[in-house]
Amino acid sequence: MAASWSPEAETQKLPHIAIFPFLAKGHTIPLIHLAHYLHRYGLATVTFFTTAGNAGFIREGLSGADAAIVELTFPTDVPGIPPGVESAEGLTSLASFVVFADATFLLLPQLDASLAEMQPPASLLVTDPFMHWTKAPAARLGVPKVSFFGISAFAQVMRELTFEDFMAPFGDPASIAPMLELDACWAQGLAHRATLPSPTNISQAQGWIELVPTWMEWLDDKAAAGRAVLYVALGTLAAIPESQLKEVANGLERAEVDFIWAVRPENIDLGLGFEERTKERGLVVREWVDQLEILNHSSVQGFLSHCGWNSILESVTAGVPLAVWPMHADQPFNSRFLVDESRSL
Repeated sequence: MAASWSPEAETQKLPHIAIFPFLAKGHTIPLIHLAHYLHRYGLATVTFFTTAGNAGFIREGLSGADAAIVELTFPTDVPGIPPGVESAEGLTSLASFVVFADATFLLLPQLDASLAEMQPPASLLVTDPFMHWTKAPAARLGVPKVSFFGISAFAQVMRELTFEDFMAPFGDPASIAPMLELDACWAQGLAHRATLPSPTNISQAQGWIELVPTWMEWLDDKAAAGRAVLYVALGTLAAIPESQLKEVANGLERAEVDFIWAVRPENIDLGLGFEERTKERGLVVREWVDQLEILNHSSVQGFLSHCGWNSILESVTAGVPLAVWPMHADQPFNSRFLVDESRSL
């Protein structure tokens, strides 16, 4: 008698990928997209590791991805971290970031035990470079580990360059031709453009939103009125001084453009009467928004961004022009690539 087929049996044959992002929304979203990609194309089953304080956000993002979630308990009473903060967005200052990143190491025993209990066993552990300590439990269990480095290749190369890299002597340019002749088969292969992987965010056929939020209704009204909207979002981690944000508000008011502005921190003061004076053409949102949904909205025709790599990929795939204001980390490299280098691509 032939064995009966079942979806459960097929699922058991797939690799089981464990994903543990750094505890920050900007680092988590690309890995949520990855989970959707793996599920959509039937490549693997997924188990997501996080903490209780981040589980709600991840659970909403993973809707439809058929992924399991394992909740770990974030340590309490860590000096330098405000009580109840389990995500980097909750830090009051970037000065606390290193302390917060180091505190994730205290999750190691729980991760070790949870990885060991996974059924079927984990085939691969995908983590963030900030979670470098995850290498130890993965190695102990014989689980391969890779880091998902969510920055552009251009920024990564720039970080690794040193002054000495530019001092290497070059020989006679004529010597290049014989090398091409000696390695003709390899040179011919390299001459063909490779098929590059697409951004994982396009694997989601629809956004995470089930109930239509106020800001989406506002955008729909702008589209119906034929109004173009500028989207403003300057990142979730950068601590921009209030005085600078007031200047942004002043610029938006004087420019007389329609805008939607995702503001952080939520209690920031944008200037006396700013929101009231601009309420007919502007919307200030003091909560997390689905950026991909906003950028894909027909009314959004521009994006003022801090130039984080997630934002760049989402803007490019949505076809929305960028105005860039880089802050730190890889953002200056990203902006340089966009403004000075990508024009020739």
